[in-house]
Amino acid sequence: MESPTVWRGSTLGERAQDRREQFIAAGFRLIGADGTGAAAVRALCREAELSAKYFYETFDSRGDLVIAVYDRVVGELVEVIGAADIHGKLPERLRITFMAAAAYFEEDPRRARILFRETLVDDVLRDHAVAAIPVFVLHVAQVVWRDGGSAGLADPDKLGLVVSSLSGALVMVFLNWLEGRISATADEVADHCTDLVLALHELGTRTRG
Repeated sequence: MESPTVWRGSTLGERAQDRREQFIAAGFRLIGADGTGAAAVRALCREAELSAKYFYETFDSRGDLVIAVYDRVVGELVEVIGAADIHGKLPERLRITFMAAAAYFEEDPRRARILFRETLVDDVLRDHAVAAIPVFVLHVAQVVWRDGGSAGLADPDKLGLVVSSLSGALVMVFLNWLEGRISATADEVADHCTDLVLALHELGTRTRG
């Protein structure tokens, strides 16, 4: 097998990956500051200091770049929650989870804009988020319900209803809080989200007589 061609200490694959990271970072800055409308290919190339040739070698379209930026934020949030010291009974585990999420967004509010606000106005992100947000909520459920407490949600129809309700509610709570429309501390937001999840969990596991 031939060794990868090395130029100035890096291979073609490494340089391509570096350019991808430059474009994603540029997209994060543009979308985080001014929304997806600011992320035209020309603007992305200017921000990344790379040519359009490299953009189209890296992404099939502007939409693919926007989705890559969104997925990067989701992935970071999942990592933050996964690294949190989640312990105790269910309410405490939920609260720790939401405190970790709140800290992640407060650290850089652009993350919340990309994850929540832009999915309401960008068609590409809206369609992508319809699938991505429920997957994220389910991931959180797997982290939090380590004692099997989600067993009552095994019914796919019931699970879909609960996850959809929870996804929409959490998005609006965090978005309105981070954009200043809700006057609350991070602790209060975490407490409210915990109560919301517990209420929906009870609803989802309830059997009709």
